[in-house]
Amino acid sequence: MKNKIDLSGMLMTVAKFSACLLPLAPLHVVAQVVDTSFHNSNLRDGTLLRDPGSDAPLSFLVDESFDQVAPPVLPQGWRSNATNWQTVEDLGASSAPNAAHVFEPPFISDNFLFAPAFISVAHMQLRFKQRMDIEYSKAAPDFAYDGVVLEIAGSRNGPFFDIENKGGTFASGGYTHLISISNNPLAGRNVWSGLVPDYQDVVVNLPPSLIGCPLFVRWRMGTDGDLVGADGYYLDNVQFGVPNEYIFADKFEVTPQACL
Repeated sequence: MKNKIDLSGMLMTVAKFSACLLPLAPLHVVAQVVDTSFHNSNLRDGTLLRDPGSDAPLSFLVDESFDQVAPPVLPQGWRSNATNWQTVEDLGASSAPNAAHVFEPPFISDNFLFAPAFISVAHMQLRFKQRMDIEYSKAAPDFAYDGVVLEIAGSRNGPFFDIENKGGTFASGGYTHLISISNNPLAGRNVWSGLVPDYQDVVVNLPPSLIGCPLFVRWRMGTDGDLVGADGYYLDNVQFGVPNEYIFADKFEVTPQACL
């Protein structure tokens, strides 16, 4: 028998995604949980599961435009393994004035941007906007020297896996290139790369096998050591949500699964 999580007693609010996502179908966004009484609860008992490596409770959804902080600070709950990922002013941002950005350095590097953790529910999607100027092969346009991937894990410290390798699918805006050089940390993997001057939509269907599991999502840029750098990668309007047609009576249907 399927279990259901009743969210009606939690201090959460529901709002629709902003108009910046149109013409995509609207999603519902649930605000982050702020009631610390959920710290020791467990999803298997029909409530929330907290990150065992953090004192903060997990949230169900994330909705981030990077506009509520002053550059170069990242928003609360976001973290990076290096100062290379920052909030920057971007006049062309999908929601002005800010976006997240990582510069493409001219040496071997592996740079991560981590979103706040959340619990995956049925039909959940990740939507965001991106643009980039990342080194690729002009002689062989399907190949790249540097690039960005999307990865997920079941705990704060991983291990992390490519979103497609764990059952996630791109509804739009999927990977564009293959890393063709061996001295890149992402060697042999499909990535986003190339010159994309205007923001494009990316829509990801999160793995249905991980419904009810805590998920940790990160954007990862890998670069090689050929001494060629570029402007890099811009990220804006990151939203985890559930399409309107799947929302019913403040409850999300959950079938417990084996988590990552």
